[in-house]
Amino acid sequence: MTEQELKNFVYSLADSHKKTAKILEEAAMLSKETKEQFKETEKLLKETSQEADKRFKEIGQNIDRVSKLQEKNEKKIDKLHKVMKSLRKLGINIGFSVEEFFYECFNSHRTMGNLQFDDVSHNVKGRNYEFDIVLYNDHSIGIIEIKHRLRPNDIGKFTKKIQKFKEEFPQYNDFKIYAGVASYSFERQSDSIAQEGGLFTFSRRGQKIKTLNKKNFEARVF
Repeated sequence: MTEQELKNFVYSLADSHKKTAKILEEAAMLSKETKEQFKETEKLLKETSQEADKRFKEIGQNIDRVSKLQEKNEKKIDKLHKVMKSLRKLGINIGFSVEEFFYECFNSHRTMGNLQFDDVSHNVKGRNYEFDIVLYNDHSIGIIEIKHRLRPNDIGKFTKKIQKFKEEFPQYNDFKIYAGVASYSFERQSDSIAQEGGLFTFSRRGQKIKTLNKKNFEARVF
């Protein structure tokens, strides 16, 4: 090998070393950049995980609050149902009490105004209708509707029911039918409306029946 050839070989080795060093340097920089990216990614994932944990915790707390609120509402609803049941029971008891009072009164004094009756029945049931109190004599029927509190719309319903009495009990087709309402209290002048419709009107005074009909009252014959 000549001296020149040796120099050329040495130069090529040096050049190759430089290229190798450059490649290694670039590789090292790339590795450093990759590590930074990994660190950034890891940081982002950690933050995302923490945020997710926070959200799940909030959702869990909200679900717990909703469950407690629902349980509280269910208890309130259950309590309300019990109160309503008690009120309905009280209403039924009051209804029976009112009916019993007026029935006992009419059973003791079987009259409607100047009309006299021989017998009285309580809760008379037909095929489609029930009548609270029915008074009888040889030629007339007296029908009494009992209410704890009489309202104007009760009067219209009762009048329609009276007109069905002979259909329910055809054996009384030739009888005159008179009707009346009896109540502890009257809403929106329902007592006056009843009288205008030809209905006897009764209320309570102590342990006796009080007749509310005016002197010029004319009973309707059904």
